Amino acid sequence: MNYSEENEKGHSGFKDIYVDGSSDPKPQDPPVTFQSPNPIMFQPGPIQSSPNISRLETIEMHSRIVKWTSLVLSIFSFLYLLPGAIPLVVTFVFPILGFIAAHKYNECLIKFYTIYLILINIVQIIVMAVIGGVAYIVFQCFVMLAEDIILVYSIKLTKEISGLTQSERNILNGIQARSIS
Repeated sequence: MNYSEENEKGHSGFKDIYVDGSSDPKPQDPPVTFQSPNPIMFQPGPIQSSPNISRLETIEMHSRIVKWTSLVLSIFSFLYLLPGAIPLVVTFVFPILGFIAAHKYNECLIKFYTIYLILINIVQIIVMAVIGGVAYIVFQCFVMLAEDIILVYSIKLTKEISGLTQSERNILNGIQARSIS
């Protein structure tokens, strides 16, 4: 067997390819041209940002984030109560307070929840320094990171709620404005 016979056996798939010999031209799209009275063909405009989100939708989104993360935080805080550490009931009550504050768009309660998050981070840093176990420090750092994320959204929500009018607050709470007749 010579080289050409091996080559034909190795590339036997080429025998099945057929070339269309028709000379009919296929229709093509016309070339795209910009017609402008100006000599410059294309003038770029401002870059479009993300879809426009209204102020109330942003507040509702931040409220939802604070609401559900505080609920998760309250579940983890409940684990402190299982071994019988009754004085730590405060760590269970404040996340529930944060949930209620975010649900009702209550400025005072959300401020209390924000202060709680700041104070609990300080207390956790002190406890980490006193205990000093590496595994505890690593675990507590992850907990503190989650609490700091909640803290950022809580601060954003506090700023946004402070600028709400009563009608906007009613819209967010789902209360229809009643007209006085």
